[in-house]
Amino acid sequence: MTGEAKAAPAPGHAGVDINHLLDQAVTNHPAKTALIDAEGNSLSFAEAAAMARSLAAAYRAAGARPGDRLALILPNGIPFIVTELAALRCGLVKVPLNIRFAEAEVLYALIDCAPRILVCDARYADAVLARRAELPELEAIFVVGGERPGCASYG
Repeated sequence: MTGEAKAAPAPGHAGVDINHLLDQAVTNHPAKTALIDAEGNSLSFAEAAAMARSLAAAYRAAGARPGDRLALILPNGIPFIVTELAALRCGLVKVPLNIRFAEAEVLYALIDCAPRILVCDARYADAVLARRAELPELEAIFVVGGERPGCASYG
């Protein structure tokens, strides 16, 4: 877990965060279902933890450091949850953007929040890439559900 940030524990739960609980579930019940989406796709605790660790490592490799912002434009589902877990593993500040935003609203929000990392649905990638010069802090774009030149694949 080198390089992973630790969040402040909730009162009465010293040393416990969501990733700690996930790691315990992996130890105790690795094959049990952890996540199920509306389409019936699922991940076990072991799969969810492995994906979160892999993404967290990719965010750090892209230059993300604790306290940096990670913007995400994703519908509810497994990628959203795994992105949240990975961001927490890195100590990143999550900035979820509404998937109903118009292109101009998305770009305004991205310019305003100045994320180091963006995780987005494929339908937003082209608009962001077209205006990438206006996002100097943005180190990497991870695309869910498609591939784009100059972007990392989510999975």
